[in-house]
Amino acid sequence: GQKITRFWPSARICDHGRPDDVQQCMKLLRDFHNRSIHVPFRYDILEKNLIFLNLMTQPSRYPDHDEVQTRCYDMAPILEAYQHTSVLSHCDTVADNFLFINENGTLDLRLIDWEYAGECDPCVDLGMFANDADYDIHFDCIDMACPKTIKENTK
Repeated sequence: GQKITRFWPSARICDHGRPDDVQQCMKLLRDFHNRSIHVPFRYDILEKNLIFLNLMTQPSRYPDHDEVQTRCYDMAPILEAYQHTSVLSHCDTVADNFLFINENGTLDLRLIDWEYAGECDPCVDLGMFANDADYDIHFDCIDMACPKTIKENTK
């Protein structure tokens, strides 16, 4: 693939510990998802997980990896039964991909690195963000967008 970049000397990444940063990132995601853009390619999180597992050359450094893996696959039928809206989603919403750029006195927020983007439930973006930040599952950014039925089944 090709990588086209532009250097912004004033750029900084999202700080998960700053509520204002988190709110702005969640607003950007919500506004993007609300555009309801549809594409012919899907992002299947369980399928991608299997690809990454096959690439692993060493055991996970996380002691609960196998347990979490099992819980994720156990949730698959619950998620399949949930009637969600699929829209174009970023699918890699880690802090490093949210750039706050100060140009000419104006602060702008950009979402970069769209390599994994595809059509899926927009809650995937929220989950990726929360996971990257090591937030608890019931963190406010999840409450802002995920349906109650999904949250109840994660307890």
